[in-house]
Amino acid sequence: VKGRLRDQRQQQQGQRKHRQPVQRAGQAAPARDLARKLAERNPNDARNWSLLGRSEMILLNFGEAESAFTRALNSPNATPWTQVEYAEMLFAARREDEALAQAAEAESRLDAQNVPLRNPALYNLLATLYADNGQTLLARKYLLRSLQADGSQAKVRHLLQKFNAEVPVEPEAAAGSSVPESSPASP
Repeated sequence: VKGRLRDQRQQQQGQRKHRQPVQRAGQAAPARDLARKLAERNPNDARNWSLLGRSEMILLNFGEAESAFTRALNSPNATPWTQVEYAEMLFAARREDEALAQAAEAESRLDAQNVPLRNPALYNLLATLYADNGQTLLARKYLLRSLQADGSQAKVRHLLQKFNAEVPVEPEAAAGSSVPESSPASP
């Protein structure tokens, strides 16, 4: 009986997992249609093109997503965050080298603004890209930055603790690699 209940629970969890992308795709199609209309009305607004690109990405239309992001990046109000979203699309399209180049350039542009990041999305993307590339020290560095940007990320905290347990830390890197117990985002 216990085994059957466990199997049913696992089956339900698996069904929920598979429904989530379908639900997101169901929401992405109307978002895409709205973004397309907004972009037609105001073709110089990066936000509309970026929304269209993200919607197309969720729908796995990577060619259309890239076209929309290209328009977004060439818009007068494009920001480094537009480039981060483009890098996320490249990563989703399994173009990791291009994603890393775009994310690193976006980081440089954001650093030049001298404003602390409160959104950890860029750091999470860079950590993932570096980890997938086997560059463990850089992956650890960006996981730490991610937690500094938003200390409430339980998954990132867990990943970093697991990472630190599995990957030995060199003595000079150990000083800056501890996982903070709880560090709220900077004001």
